[in-house]
Amino acid sequence: MMMSGMPTHFKGTDGEPVANETHVHLFSDHVKAAVASGWQLAELREQVIDDRWVKTKASWEAYRDVPISFACVWRR
Repeated sequence: MMMSGMPTHFKGTDGEPVANETHVHLFSDHVKAAVASGWQLAELREQVIDDRWVKTKASWEAYRDVPISFACVWRR
């Protein structure tokens, strides 16, 4: 999650499990890097842990209203 990161797990070419390193960045870090590279933010969607999440994962009730994800559309 955005507070501590959530590694992505998959199998390597040799079939062994692999986990990507996770690096937590502020959203402003993403924006600064994109703008410095010539991109413009065209659209932004954010999601917090809400009723739909808690219905699926009741143990996440303690995280209600905590940001969980965002998606951006960038244009050059």
